[in-house]
Amino acid sequence: MVAQNSDKLIGHQLDQYHIEQLLTQRKSSALYLARDVRSEGEVLLEVAKQSVKENQHFADAFQHNMSVIQTLGQPNIAKVLQISQSSGKRPFAVIENQSTTTLADKLADWARENNTLPVIKALELVRHLAATLSIAHRAGIIHHDLRPSNIFMREDNTPVFVDLGVPHVPEVVEQKWEIGQNNVIDYIAPEQQEGREITPRSNIYSLGVILYELLAGHAPKLPATSWDIFDRDATPKEVPLEEARVGLTSETYRLVRNCLWRQEWSRYDNATELINALDAAIAAERALPKVLPVPTSTRRWLPIAIPVIIVLIILGIFLNSGNDPNDVEANSIAQATTVVPTATSTATPTATTPPTRTPVPVLIPPTLTPTAELVIELLEPLPGSEFAQGDTITFDWRWPVELSPGQQFAIYLFTSTQVSLVETVKEPILGFNYRVRIPVSELNASEANVDWQVVLETVATGNSIFESERRPLTLQLEPPTPTVTPTPSITPTTDCVISPPPSWVLYTIKSGDSLFNLAIAGGSSLDFVLQVNCLPPDPVLSVGQKVYIPRPPATNTPTPAPVPPTATPGRSGGGGGGGDKPPTPPP
Repeated sequence: MVAQNSDKLIGHQLDQYHIEQLLTQRKSSALYLARDVRSEGEVLLEVAKQSVKENQHFADAFQHNMSVIQTLGQPNIAKVLQISQSSGKRPFAVIENQSTTTLADKLADWARENNTLPVIKALELVRHLAATLSIAHRAGIIHHDLRPSNIFMREDNTPVFVDLGVPHVPEVVEQKWEIGQNNVIDYIAPEQQEGREITPRSNIYSLGVILYELLAGHAPKLPATSWDIFDRDATPKEVPLEEARVGLTSETYRLVRNCLWRQEWSRYDNATELINALDAAIAAERALPKVLPVPTSTRRWLPIAIPVIIVLIILGIFLNSGNDPNDVEANSIAQATTVVPTATSTATPTATTPPTRTPVPVLIPPTLTPTAELVIELLEPLPGSEFAQGDTITFDWRWPVELSPGQQFAIYLFTSTQVSLVETVKEPILGFNYRVRIPVSELNASEANVDWQVVLETVATGNSIFESERRPLTLQLEPPTPTVTPTPSITPTTDCVISPPPSWVLYTIKSGDSLFNLAIAGGSSLDFVLQVNCLPPDPVLSVGQKVYIPRPPATNTPTPAPVPPTATPGRSGGGGGGGDKPPTPPP
């Protein structure tokens, strides 16, 4: 059925909201800027294009998803203020208006200025998106069309999702690829282009395309030649990020590549894995050496100085390797040609001593100097966190460079009277991230209010090299006082009552069924299906078991043609009407 023209809503009013501007047009819904005539404040309206009568399944999924969004309370998801229906029974949601500027607008501005977002800022922006989607995925919500035009940006450049509650409507997207036409890869995942159901990995693919564009300044392109464009299933391969943007770390290149695999199973399993990879890439980019500008006066002499230095080094190596080790004068000349002057020894080596090469001068001092980029960054626990006796504390921190031999991290606990060593660590858990888990009972703390600190030190002597900030903790030293549980009365308890919504159907479990897939196909969440059927969090289903699920989308099943009655053996009729009479249909 053809949807109504959403542009006709401009100038009209839904409840107390006067529609003023169309912001985004989608296949199944449209986003408008509206004004609340009561409060005179601006809001956003996400309005379905079809009514409940025209598409009951979409309307139910729309209202369910928006109600789930209301319960999440995530700062990067715009608040759903109201869920309602128009007089024509078209569902709509009233959403808090935090911004009308999108990431697509930002990308266009950067392109006009021939500029790109700094690498670490780009990685942190995508990490915001991944962390938000991780929460939505656990609630059964998957973004239906993840692209820059659907990501809104606040004034502080933090992203916010507005359309997470819009249900996915599967459709086949046809794309024609021609060599040399400067085509770019679309944001939607291959499985979504083929009309299949989307999964959390579909959103990971879209985030990979967005990150590629943030880093390269354009979406992934197809190669301009016929080499290695199409694989066996005629799927295009993008130009690797290594060619579109040079100078990044291997962690960043690997991160983008593992998001953009065509096969779902080759990508990160979930948003949490993606977040860990983003953290590793951010740490690696922070540790990347910074290129210092060369003064103008020095730059003029570089074309002459560099060849002279190279010639002197080669001459020194030649003289040192070709002279007799007993020739003190020759060795003195060889040492004089090195870059860093060294004292000439007056002792003559013995004849049995093998010749030695002059060591390469050390250009970087072995002792690190604290800078704004080189700090021990404490992650968890957060300041003021509280832990009971039965808890286990997870200490997390990040150090942006690899540890040198003979170095280790040490965690110290500070009270008003003493300092105690908690644990030492020499290896990261991932990239440049370090972690230690310690039960509260093993801390042996004598006070409730303590501070913890991570120190980079030498293994042999324990000398401090770098120290983090001190962060406060609160510990419950005494075990909680046991409470007296009253004896249960004889009053019978009320068991869970299965109460499916009116539109749900009774379904028989078949081999290969997944309750999660059945819930998503009906526009619901797994938790809600378990609650309706009074099932535990991890149910074990058996073939033939009956459960209530949302009514799946209607499919057109052809009606089988009637089968003519078969004559009973031994009763063949003769002539024109001697056969048995057909059975009389039941009343």
